[in-house]
Amino acid sequence: MDNEEVTITQALNQIQSWLNAGNFEMVIQGCREILSLEPSNQRALALMKKAMEAAAAPAMPAESVAAAPLEVAPAEQPVVAPAPIITPVEKIPSNDPLIASLTPSPQAESASPRVEALKKEKLVHILAMIIPAILVVAIGSGVIWTISNRQSADIIKDVAEQNKPQGPKEYLTQNEERVKTLTQIAEVLEEFKEENGRYPAVSQIDEALKTALGSIPTDPKQGHNDKSGKFYGYVYAVYNSNTEYIISAIFEDSKGFAYPWSKGANISEHPEYRDLSFENVHLISGDGKGTEPTETKPKVKVKRT
Repeated sequence: MDNEEVTITQALNQIQSWLNAGNFEMVIQGCREILSLEPSNQRALALMKKAMEAAAAPAMPAESVAAAPLEVAPAEQPVVAPAPIITPVEKIPSNDPLIASLTPSPQAESASPRVEALKKEKLVHILAMIIPAILVVAIGSGVIWTISNRQSADIIKDVAEQNKPQGPKEYLTQNEERVKTLTQIAEVLEEFKEENGRYPAVSQIDEALKTALGSIPTDPKQGHNDKSGKFYGYVYAVYNSNTEYIISAIFEDSKGFAYPWSKGANISEHPEYRDLSFENVHLISGDGKGTEPTETKPKVKVKRT
């Protein structure tokens, strides 16, 4: 078998896969190209006929398929597969302009150098149509495999980094400091209430902390924002005539993003507990370590309940 026959066989195999996938127009086009090279190729004629019949046949409703009874052979009688029946391919009527163009003519059978050149040119055209499709599938599968493996590698790397036996990272150390500071502030607030019958107002909190702790605590990253724009800092909010409070900070992760953490009242009842535009919300700052966020809204009076 020469190289041209091997290539045509490969092309017919691809056309068969298109037929199985229901791409009837591509099957018809491919068969036309094959038949222009080998007008008597029986497999190409058969595939062409099947594609044209399938394209013309109406789709069977899903209800009909579901309602069709399933015939089961009796258990005592073995099912014998019938012998394959080979039927000759019918000749395509010449009055059909589409099919007539595929019918071999006497002139086509008398091959000449010009005809051979045209056959090779057609063969190149077929390969140009089929090979890119195969390459797209192969390359696409390779890209998906590469992305999947990279994602898996990233997950493994993150887990390994989290469990790596080394000293605490800077962001973990800072989060530990925030937990310690929030706990101290909460203790000061409870002592203030025990002495005064209420929690300090926002105008009193800085002085109360300085008196109790010797200095006004600030966040390790006071004056900076995380990657999503949330500002770092200890925020004090007071509610219901200074009978409830929320003290909060944002805790950073290894990616540079931060998430709120708080003590005191239920934050779901006071979603504005870190919104500095409210008069009852205050950013604790002092000792010259940080400043309030540069973009702040006008103060809004808190709704009393």
